[in-house]
Amino acid sequence: MHIYRLTIWMTNATYVLTMFVRVATSLQRGKTYRSVQICQSWRDPARGGKPRTRIVAHVGRMDRFRPQDVDSIIQGLLRVFGRPSAKDTEVLEGKDFGHIYALEEIWKKVGLCEILSRHAAQRGHEFDLAGHVKLMVFNRLCDPCSKLSLLEWAQGVHVPGLDTSKLEYHHLLRAMDWLLERKEAIEKEVALRVLTLFDGQPDLVFYDVTSSYFEGERSVGEEDQRRYGYSRDHRPERRQIVLGLVLSREGLPLAHHVFPGDRPDKKTVSEVVRDLKERFGIRRAVFVGDRGMLSEENLEAILDADFDYLMSLPLRHSKAARKLLEDLERK
Repeated sequence: MHIYRLTIWMTNATYVLTMFVRVATSLQRGKTYRSVQICQSWRDPARGGKPRTRIVAHVGRMDRFRPQDVDSIIQGLLRVFGRPSAKDTEVLEGKDFGHIYALEEIWKKVGLCEILSRHAAQRGHEFDLAGHVKLMVFNRLCDPCSKLSLLEWAQGVHVPGLDTSKLEYHHLLRAMDWLLERKEAIEKEVALRVLTLFDGQPDLVFYDVTSSYFEGERSVGEEDQRRYGYSRDHRPERRQIVLGLVLSREGLPLAHHVFPGDRPDKKTVSEVVRDLKERFGIRRAVFVGDRGMLSEENLEAILDADFDYLMSLPLRHSKAARKLLEDLERK
């Protein structure tokens, strides 16, 4: 039996009626027949709200209807009930909005709308700085592409409060430069706003690094962070940067860091710990990292910040760890 829901809702003082179309299958003399029925379902208060269904009308067997008959019946029902038909409707423009709406609500919930707008107001640009940043983030989440391609993508989506017909390429680049300038302050405000959704003060932070390589050699100078280093993408012939990400216990990002591409993992920890202490004001927490970050220097930096730590330790490299495990086993 096939059921096609969603046509008419009717309400009275005690219950809600739902009208729907159902295809009923029956077997007669070894032959299968499919019939169309208009049904009505409701929750019967006399039976404790249990769902009930009754047949309002038998439309007839499906094999007796031609495709044009179905169209005529639908158009006739629309006219009877004074509803506009597809033939009477002209679609002038259609833009995607469902995924944008979901991201817009998250954007507001974590305070990004208010924080970015407040910072942007201090600069007095002639274009919507906060809106351009939001658009680039939404594009990165929905359909990642270059900034030039983003201009075309933006014409097919509806972003509340942003006139995508007035977008310009150089405004996107200027918005990125502005965001980089305000990164430290904005990132801190966003992190503190997100933390208030949970416990307010992180007691456990996770830190890990990755790398991202670049194609091409243009504009590479001595001070450029794009350098040759250990490539997690298995592209040692490409220049890269090292990216560090700090997460809360709930898996929410607190901060990110960009390091030169030749920076080893263990050489990033002390800087990250200091940033958590000074910029975010975290007094005590457990710092969780992998074995690539393990060094005496890093452990001292973590302990000096009044943090505890949890790190992987290869047994073959530590006699003390092996002895500790052996003592525990004997006990």
